[in-house]
Amino acid sequence: AYGSPSNNNNFLAPNVIRFINQNKKKINTLVFSGDIIANPTRYKWKQLYDFIGDDIEVYIAPGNHDIGLESDSYIRKIFYESPLNKGTYPQKFNIGGNNIILEDSISSNWNIQSDIIRLYKSLGTGTNNIIIRHNIPVRELTNYANSIAGLQNQLPGFKELSKEFDDEIIIISGDTGAFKSLPRLGCWKYKNLQVIINGIGEVDGDSILLIHQENIFKHKLL
Repeated sequence: AYGSPSNNNNFLAPNVIRFINQNKKKINTLVFSGDIIANPTRYKWKQLYDFIGDDIEVYIAPGNHDIGLESDSYIRKIFYESPLNKGTYPQKFNIGGNNIILEDSISSNWNIQSDIIRLYKSLGTGTNNIIIRHNIPVRELTNYANSIAGLQNQLPGFKELSKEFDDEIIIISGDTGAFKSLPRLGCWKYKNLQVIINGIGEVDGDSILLIHQENIFKHKLL
């Protein structure tokens, strides 16, 4: 959500700020799919909390900029102490009848861990079952990632990952779109597995996802 890696204001991208400002009364829940602030501090997390306000529920699937990699204990500490954090991962909640699982894919080196699969299998009936994470989950799409930081082993392919889920599953990841050469939004489906990638780069075509009832919409930012 911070936008361009080479020219950002070290807070949310301007088009993201405009969208939130213009729609605060229409938004019930904001879900960030990682890399929210390029160089986070305690002050900036508090600044983000104050900007969004108390009327909007906020969930975060952390990226490497939010919690750092294994050696970045200080960055991780200030994230978990921030007023926006809701505890350890995975986290489960519901938006309009859709079951959402929020994942820390940084700590799992991009892989979907067994605890995520177990949590998915425990979900009740819902319109959609959705996993939201930062990193791309399948090897066929790794060329669309902003970077490969933290990727230690080969990811499963669409075919292998689809077998882990008994029913339809949507996986949304946010680590793309930072450069003109990368898609700001893309969607692929293999059998029961649908993967959506979405990210901001402060370039034409920046888009976000809107979830309303059973539908997921693309919304182009201005």
